[in-house]
Order: sequence, then C-alpha cells, then structure tokens
Amino acid sequence: MRRSKEDTQITREKLIESAFESFFELGYAETSLSQIAENAGMTRGAIYWHFRDKSELYREVVKLAAEKADVVKYAYSLPEDLSYKERMLNLFLFSQNNRYVDFIYKTINQISVYKEFDDLFEMVKLKKINLFRYFVEETRMHIRLEQIRDVMSPEYYASDLYLIFEGLFLTKNVPIGLLCDRQHIKEYIGLVLKDL
Repeated sequence: MRRSKEDTQITREKLIESAFESFFELGYAETSLSQIAENAGMTRGAIYWHFRDKSELYREVVKLAAEKADVVKYAYSLPEDLSYKERMLNLFLFSQNNRYVDFIYKTINQISVYKEFDDLFEMVKLKKINLFRYFVEETRMHIRLEQIRDVMSPEYYASDLYLIFEGLFLTKNVPIGLLCDRQHIKEYIGLVLKDL
C-alpha cells in the first residue's frame, strides 16, 4: 500500500526530530543511523527512503536548527515599543533558553572539521555576521533617537554585546562559574551599555 504524502511528511519530521536529539546529545561522529531509527521507532530503511546518508540527514537537521535559532529574525519580531536595553535582554534570553541555538553552537566545531559541510559553516558564519550587524544597527539607531552625544562608535558597543553573546555560550558549554541567569545577563548588558 502506498503511503500518503501526509504520512511521508510525518515520518520525515519524526526522523529529523530523532536525528536532532541524537546529534545534539552525541555529535555527528558518534551518532549512528541505527540509533536515530530506533529512537524514532522506525527502521534504517525509513531513513534511506528520505535521506541519501547520514550527512544528508545531518545537513537537514542543521538547516532546520539554524532556522529555529535565527536570533536576528526573533529580534525583529519583538514589539517595537521595547526599549533598546529590553530588546537586547530579550534577544539574549531567547538565545540562552533555545535548544536550537545550543545545537548550532555545538555544531560549529563539527561542521568546521568536515570539508563536506563547508556550506553549512558559511551559513552559520553569515548568521553570526548578521547578528553583529543587528547589534550595530540597533545601537546606532538608539544613539540617534536618544540624541546621545560623546559616546564611542556604535561598533564598539556592538562588538562588546557580540562578544558577551558568544561568551555566554562558551560558558554554558564549559562551565567555569560565571552566572548566566536573567539578572546577571541584564547586568552584563548594562555594563556594556551604561553610557547609553
């Protein structure tokens, strides 16, 4: 009996979900197609029906995660009446509590090692560039709207924000005792933006 398009799509989504969990927990190299199939309650044949091999499945998982971890897209969806500092805090908190963002950070090292994933690495790199540009744009707009004088270039504040953003994920994955809860993140942002 032929499967309907809907059943096929549901199976594909279950496989991607299962793969996400396995890749998230074990990484690319340590994850097997057998594990993914078993966790999805399916056979390896189901995987091969939808994906050529493990790398194609991984590619789909990374693309999906990158879409769900799009911090800049999230930032642009925030209410316009939020202050600049509230906008920054919301963006940081969204990122800290998003498994897809965590996955992308874990994935960066993996995709940088495998030549076959150069395009994925470039995609993630572009998203990081866009995040930095977002910080610059928002900072520049805030300085202009508030008519703030005698401050450093918006790029300096944006650089600091970006480095804190990146550092929070390194700290999350390599715990060294820095606190990354809402209050502390708010304080870190406040230190950077105290002149604004």
